[in-house]
Amino acid sequence: MLLWFLLASGLAQIAFYALAEYGEGRRVKRGAVGATLIVLHGAVFPDYFIPRDMPEGGCGMPVFGVYMAFWIFGIGSAVLIHLLTGILRHLRRPG
Repeated sequence: MLLWFLLASGLAQIAFYALAEYGEGRRVKRGAVGATLIVLHGAVFPDYFIPRDMPEGGCGMPVFGVYMAFWIFGIGSAVLIHLLTGILRHLRRPG
């Protein structure tokens, strides 16, 4: 389920970058999308995947694993998509 969510998040990021190509302030829009997704992957999204049925004083490794997965794969994929779309955008530019 976590991998499907990360895949959907990556596709949404590409869609937002495609929408940011129109109008004024393209660079600012792309930066805002990238920064927003990095913050969401680092702090907001992991809370939705943490198991709620853990006993009090139980092991924190499942929580740590979820956060690490989002930090490594979520933020990593967001940065990678940001860089790749920027490179492709630069190569497509005429002249």
